[in-house]
Amino acid sequence: MRKGGVVVLGATDCMPGDDDRYNKWFNEVHIPMLMKFKGLKSVWRGKVLDRSDDQPKYVVAYQFESQRDYEDYQKSAERQSALEEMEQSKKNMPFEVKWRLPLEVFKVWEK
Repeated sequence: MRKGGVVVLGATDCMPGDDDRYNKWFNEVHIPMLMKFKGLKSVWRGKVLDRSDDQPKYVVAYQFESQRDYEDYQKSAERQSALEEMEQSKKNMPFEVKWRLPLEVFKVWEK
């Protein structure tokens, strides 16, 4: 077991029929903008399985090695640029951020 820094989970939905366009934007524009921040160690995305209507369609996890990296990220130019670009993209391709949840990872089990 080891300590694990900070993970930020986020959930999003896009308009029906916009999945391909939304995922292309998220994968090829949004994430690369955020990955420019040196303290962001990894990002993974997934599609919710066995989803009900009240659940988001997509989940993303951003991993930071430390609380300090996460705090610096919150104030970073990279994050601000990505948020501004995201607001512009929403005008042409409506999507919704359902929730965002930062977590202090206090224990990690690895095999």
